[in-house]
Amino acid sequence: MISVRKYQARLWLAAALVCLHSGAVFAQGRDQEVAVVEHFWGFDGRVHPGHFNPLSILIDNETSDGADVVITLQPTDGLDESRAVLQQKVFIAATARRWIQFYPYVSNSFQKEWILKIDGEKKISITQARASIGEKETDRVPPQAVLIVRSNEWNQIRGTGVKQFPENVFPPYASATTALHTVFLDHNPDWEEPRQQAFLSWLRRGGQLNLLESPGGSLPVFTGAMADLNRPVTRYAYGAGLVQQHSYDRKTLTPEAVEQMIAARRPRLTEAQREEGQLELERLERQGLPGDTFQTKDPSMMDGTIFREMRDLTRPEHNWLLIFPLAMAYIGLIFPGCYVLSKQKQRHFLVTYGAIIGLATLFSGLFLFIGRRGYGEETNLQSLVVARAESSTTWSAFQWSSLFVTGGAEYKVSIPDQQAVSQTIDPSGHSFTTSVVGKDAEITMQIPPFSSQSFVTRRQVTLADWELKLNSINVNQDRINGLTLGVGPNLPKGEGTSYWAVYANRVHELRLDTKTSQLTLLGRGRPMSSFVLQFNAYSIDTYYYGEVDDSDNRSAQEKFYDKVLHLLVQRSLVDDLVTSELQSGLPPDRVRLLVFSRLSPEFAIELDAEASKTGRILYTRDLLRQDFQTAN
Repeated sequence: MISVRKYQARLWLAAALVCLHSGAVFAQGRDQEVAVVEHFWGFDGRVHPGHFNPLSILIDNETSDGADVVITLQPTDGLDESRAVLQQKVFIAATARRWIQFYPYVSNSFQKEWILKIDGEKKISITQARASIGEKETDRVPPQAVLIVRSNEWNQIRGTGVKQFPENVFPPYASATTALHTVFLDHNPDWEEPRQQAFLSWLRRGGQLNLLESPGGSLPVFTGAMADLNRPVTRYAYGAGLVQQHSYDRKTLTPEAVEQMIAARRPRLTEAQREEGQLELERLERQGLPGDTFQTKDPSMMDGTIFREMRDLTRPEHNWLLIFPLAMAYIGLIFPGCYVLSKQKQRHFLVTYGAIIGLATLFSGLFLFIGRRGYGEETNLQSLVVARAESSTTWSAFQWSSLFVTGGAEYKVSIPDQQAVSQTIDPSGHSFTTSVVGKDAEITMQIPPFSSQSFVTRRQVTLADWELKLNSINVNQDRINGLTLGVGPNLPKGEGTSYWAVYANRVHELRLDTKTSQLTLLGRGRPMSSFVLQFNAYSIDTYYYGEVDDSDNRSAQEKFYDKVLHLLVQRSLVDDLVTSELQSGLPPDRVRLLVFSRLSPEFAIELDAEASKTGRILYTRDLLRQDFQTAN
């Protein structure tokens, strides 16, 4: 009997131990999760407005199993979460850590909040970093410049005169590198092909690469796609970019040396050039135009103007002469009509209720029918593009698009095989949108009927070679007096196409001679500051600052495309990372060709619905004076 009781006691003890162990394991399982370890913005901890800026996030899988998770990032305004979501699916191995990146579009310098969620559960709130621009035009805030270091060296090295950036999180998409100005390198980065190509695209687009000596005293030797950078010269152009070799290492790199290198690629205008631009602005102001420009330090103003006026092109012109009488008839039938009906005792009281419901249904249908007639009943996708040349055939395109739909549904925009980054812009907050970036980028949008959804994208597009040749150029001090460019058959032509050249801070019109296939200079040009101000002469602000030209009988679309040229030229300066047209100009080693034309089919965005597609594009390509015969 005693042995039986002892046996039962042992069973109870074993059961208790099992329960305690299970509880501990359960509690441990609850504590273990996919967590966020750290994060940082941009390349040096800052963001640059007007660009898609990397947000690098280190994720830790604390569980003993691999995890397939959906990670989302969305902006928030206080307690109100935006309906525009950036999303990516990620696999993290058991007990492993992994860097992921989002590329949110930052339109201004305001520090807003973002929410990061993993599988729908909020993990952290992320405050947007400060901007790499100053509060005023005169503020000398340096652009983003970094020393790319090995991943195991990040934050372990002290005493360098520039911020450090780990090589393993350099974006694999060229479209996400436009906010970066200068890179310092003293080793061959351990990069796969996509990161190498993204880096070379950044350099060809106008980046500045400074090669430093390693601790052993030798310059880096590159492999793979970057082997082309192994050249036996100390300074050379690479596309529109610049490569320089230096005889010192990272430890002797001082902040003063970094500032001098950056300043060499961001030339300040001379006093005479600034005075000329200011006098031109004052002259225009005396004519009734505003004396201030849309500063490039706040691209959100330009973005907002573009989207507002694109939406205005689909603004309904309702038949108010019919709507008002119908509205008065409806009110009169409800009261006193239904009231009089309710006083007729011979009729059942449900007749009155039925009349009210019937009138509401009838007039709702009438208003819906009349309202939709004002929109033309056509789904359309409008786009504006600024495309900057990376090479003779590759272009980096920043695109504003506005999709207007007549039927409420889920719409999908696809951008395959173009390394695209994208984000919706929805001031009204009516649409639910999800954006996915990369090789198979897409945006899914739930849009109500007769509504517009705006979005921005940046991607790489391949075009046929224009076969440009810089045949002759005549420069006198800081002025260009003559220019002749040879062009091939693939140069955009046709109605509405215009050609311009920028040298230093002046914009000159060009004339195309189709017989000789040449572009030649017209006139003395004008300062960039007054050229971009021309947009204000046509913009919606004219209603407040000047007079409206009632004699212009062109369509609203024709007027918009005419005036938007000047705004797109100014918006293109954002890619130069300048903050004021009055302070900076192009380096003297180049001429910039501008071509404004109809949107070509290569820049069309795929939409899973029938829609008319219209738009305009501004091409910008830098031609280096040293390549006198051929512009490579």
